[in-house]
Amino acid sequence: MNIEQSKTELFNKYVLPEKDFIYRVCLKHSRSEYECKEFYSEVLFRIFKAIDTYNPLLHIRPWLYTIITRIIGRSRTKFQRMNFIDIENLQIPSDENEEVYFRDLRTDDYKQFFSDDIVEALGMIKPASRKALLLQQAGYSMDEIAGELYNSRLIKSNSTVSARYYLRVGQQ
Repeated sequence: MNIEQSKTELFNKYVLPEKDFIYRVCLKHSRSEYECKEFYSEVLFRIFKAIDTYNPLLHIRPWLYTIITRIIGRSRTKFQRMNFIDIENLQIPSDENEEVYFRDLRTDDYKQFFSDDIVEALGMIKPASRKALLLQQAGYSMDEIAGELYNSRLIKSNSTVSARYYLRVGQQ
């Protein structure tokens, strides 16, 4: 019996019966259904790779929980360190074949750039959250968003903590 067959047997015997538990833990530590599915597939892959380190004399769930939380924690840390594309100068052609810059998007004329459903949803949230979301979509940094919200008198302090709050509230 080779190593892969041995891992497959161990995985089928100990891990597959606990797949609902694994999914629930991933869901508990996720911010969205999509993120949960990403974590779930990554966790199953990593557990398969590490199944030969499991001691069958011990309970499986504490071992699984430890692996799941470590993988999710590392994934979040890795995600936060990633360099994202700066969309400050990204150009999008409009319907009139004109070049439109995201930075040119003003928070009062956003309706032409979004579908009716998104415009309706944006109309349902508080002005500070709406403006923060639109500025984020336009590529503004957190410091710039905080400054814009403060200058518009939508928040009381020029703080990125306040801006993050309004982004979080607006995205829920």
